Amino acid sequence: MKGEEITIAGLIKRIESGERKNIRLRNWELARLFGVYEAAIRANVKAIIQGKVIIPDSDLEFVQMGKTCLPVVHGLEMIIALAFRLHSPDADKLRKWTMDKIVHQADNKIIVFGINNLQILN
Repeated sequence: MKGEEITIAGLIKRIESGERKNIRLRNWELARLFGVYEAAIRANVKAIIQGKVIIPDSDLEFVQMGKTCLPVVHGLEMIIALAFRLHSPDADKLRKWTMDKIVHQADNKIIVFGINNLQILN
């Protein structure tokens, strides 16, 4: 994100402002964001990719790590996946914010159950 130090609060602000698609962070930025070592970021990114939880965009730059190609930068999908895998106070903040957004969205919808279908109305 162009050399600026990113925090959980700053990331949330960028997400809420509509900049979701422009968010790209390198391993060292993710390590600082979550308050963990870069090795923890690499290991968890590798596990997420090998588990096919997230398939990285093919237009990204990659680096070979063993038998796996890892992206050099990571988008919002990977950032949120990492928040659910890492154990740190900052990862916890992003997890809680993400879950709050999901629950808040679900609270604002009406769910109608039918005999043969399910409808969700806004």
